[in-house]
Amino acid sequence: MTALTIRARWAILLITVIGFIWLAQPYTAFAATGNIDGTVTYFDGTAISGATVTATNTGDGTTGTATTDSSGAFSVTGVAAGTYIVSVTYSTRSSDLDSTSVSGVTVTSGKTSTISSAILIGGSGWVACDSVITTNCVQSMTVNGSSTSSARAEPFFSSSDVVYTPVYGVHPGTGSTYSGSTPYRNLSNFSLSTSDTFIIKILLDSFSPVATLALGGDLQSWSYDSATKVATYTIKPVAISRGATCDASSCQNQADGDMDAHLSFGSSDMSASTAPAAWVSALNGGYISTNAQYVTYPVPGAGAEANKYGFSSGAPHLKADGTLNTGFFKVFFPTAMVDYMWGFDGTSVLSFKSDITDSDGSFSTDSISATVQAGGLLVEKAGISYSTNDIELSVQTFAPSVSKIGASIMVALLAFIILWVVSRKRLSRSIF
Repeated sequence: MTALTIRARWAILLITVIGFIWLAQPYTAFAATGNIDGTVTYFDGTAISGATVTATNTGDGTTGTATTDSSGAFSVTGVAAGTYIVSVTYSTRSSDLDSTSVSGVTVTSGKTSTISSAILIGGSGWVACDSVITTNCVQSMTVNGSSTSSARAEPFFSSSDVVYTPVYGVHPGTGSTYSGSTPYRNLSNFSLSTSDTFIIKILLDSFSPVATLALGGDLQSWSYDSATKVATYTIKPVAISRGATCDASSCQNQADGDMDAHLSFGSSDMSASTAPAAWVSALNGGYISTNAQYVTYPVPGAGAEANKYGFSSGAPHLKADGTLNTGFFKVFFPTAMVDYMWGFDGTSVLSFKSDITDSDGSFSTDSISATVQAGGLLVEKAGISYSTNDIELSVQTFAPSVSKIGASIMVALLAFIILWVVSRKRLSRSIF
């Protein structure tokens, strides 16, 4: 065998090897990628179609996308092996608020990684009603009678309440409602103030609300239409000072931030209340409104003090700027509640007494007048010092109104006339 032949054979072998390597490239590239499958649903299990799913590689930042089908299913295909964060955007609702991000999704070459649990839309983010989401969603929001794009409500729904529903400003550039430490809860950053009136309609299908708390809002009124299942809230923002830690047990001394205009509220069916069922029923339509950082749903007093209406509220003692933090509360008593607690018949003038016990043990008692409104009485008190307060309201005076005095006079006159007639008849009989 000549040297030329040997060289030729080596050349053929080399070309063959190179050819195999080249032919193997497509398979190698394919084998280095995988897929991510999963489903997207609303928090109540409703399948979400048309949602955008984005898988982001935590190593190099590369992404893959997919769109959910009518059953909420998606498949992000052909993404490189690695670890991914999978997020979902549905309409204008973003994953940072809807808790729709799943971290630590591992893609293995040539395999499909399936996310076992459905990725949820809603629960802790803005959920607007649309053709897919038709229950437990925000139907509309107006400011001063006009629709707005500068703010949106972010309710959290459960089977028994709408918990802590803050209203956020919307970033005019990105459309985001929250970004790290950016104070999007401060509505004054978006040309919204305490003089603006919001009307927020929420479609509720999981429960029927009984009472509302405006913890960081000045609630004007609220109602629930059982036929349409729409709760309507008319409410104004308030100035509020908030801290990182503040609850019924304690509240930090100085706030972390002061907001010129903040708005949040929540409603409950009161199913978790320890109050008697008749008391809860009488409470239907009632509310507590305050600029406190937290407030509890009301309960009646116990035993001999069953005629007292109690709740707790609190906020940092000092504002972030170091000045004294003061607040207010408004309590709306439906007529049925006033009648249940104090025998109100609609013709009397009630004066309330507020007993406030502060966290330092100090106690104060003040008289408060009640203002008659459609469907009940509104009791208001301003100038409260925080931090945590236990508040009890009770009737101090129960004075007859003019109409009741007039009725009493009429009854007395009628009785006099009857007695006079009877005495005249007796006199006539005695003469004969």
